[in-house]
Amino acid sequence: MNQGDPQLVAAPVFTIGSIALAFQLTNYIGASDRPALGAPLAIILGCTGLFLLVSTIWAAGVGQSFVAAFAGTFGGFWISYGVLVLGLQHNWFLIDVKDVQRTVAAFAIAFASFFLFLTLASLRLPIIYPAIFGLVVAALCFVAAGYLMTPIDNDLLKVAGYITFVFAGLGMWLSWTVMNLSLGGPAFPPLGPAIIRPKPTS
Repeated sequence: MNQGDPQLVAAPVFTIGSIALAFQLTNYIGASDRPALGAPLAIILGCTGLFLLVSTIWAAGVGQSFVAAFAGTFGGFWISYGVLVLGLQHNWFLIDVKDVQRTVAAFAIAFASFFLFLTLASLRLPIIYPAIFGLVVAALCFVAAGYLMTPIDNDLLKVAGYITFVFAGLGMWLSWTVMNLSLGGPAFPPLGPAIIRPKPTS
């Protein structure tokens, strides 16, 4: 029995959330001195975070452990990002104003640290996967760097936003491929070769 591919949900919702976040990071909404941090939260929490966790359960149920790993950790990222923004805006965590920037930087560094190793592990997959994960790491590093500046460096955040648009585009590419495969079509557009290929058996 064909139990389907959980990436059919994971890839599109990841892409949609990434586009929403990219608009926020590049100040498409709000002013440079007052960015609209809450603008993408409806998508991030109600679409991306929620349905990545649905994909995690689906992937685990059909034995796709690595898909469950990246869907679960990315789902955790998006949901905790939403909680972080809401918490900081409403002072849920009682964090002193002078510590807010380092709090956001620590959040970005924590996830970037794990996603770096996820990138390395994914080198055995088609190249689009490490490309997406690696660009996520780069964007998070720019976010951390921007928030470690005094005042916050909006130019660095915009760079993070442009990188986010790039990996959102790759997410769209991946979504197209898995949808084609689900409908009995070819693996098009191609996802590229793996950087680390399995050794041929003798």
